[in-house]
Amino acid sequence: MCIAISNAMICTTEALEQLLEKALGQERLCHSRRVAELAAELCLAHDLEGERGELAGLAHDWARELPPERARELALRDGRGESILETQYPVLLHGRAAAVALRENLGVEDAEILEAIACHVTGCPGMGLIAKIVFVADFLEPGRGFLHEGIRKGILTMDINRMTLRVLEEIFSYLRSRQRPIAPPALELAEELRIS
Repeated sequence: MCIAISNAMICTTEALEQLLEKALGQERLCHSRRVAELAAELCLAHDLEGERGELAGLAHDWARELPPERARELALRDGRGESILETQYPVLLHGRAAAVALRENLGVEDAEILEAIACHVTGCPGMGLIAKIVFVADFLEPGRGFLHEGIRKGILTMDINRMTLRVLEEIFSYLRSRQRPIAPPALELAEELRIS
């Protein structure tokens, strides 16, 4: 079942929920619902349709529990190729795979929603507003146990660019503490946000 929003056909959250219940475990499904709720709130705060943020937030981890080869196969259908880091860490492909799955299975063609899903893993330079919203909502949803509630609430009071940069800085700190590489698109996005 689909409804029209902003001249695009967007599948209802109910149709997506049915597919997600088959694809995700309960914990990740609950996480996706919390991301959807926060993304909808942030969209409304930025004069965007909350339904678009809700749909993108709900779908963002659709491919997260797929076997790596299946996620890779889906992701590569977007025509963007595969980076060295994505080859080393196939989990980085799950956002791109989820965007392809949403388009192919439910007919979603809203470029901003698809970008938000595809870019939520590392961020991407030039990300639009909905993409930034889903990126921060994924990190800041209230069920995340790794972030002190006061810090989370403080970040949520920032403008979207500062919020996105702060989330990136938190991610970079975590990755560096574990001596893991930082994805080049994330570094490019951080640089872009520092300049703006």
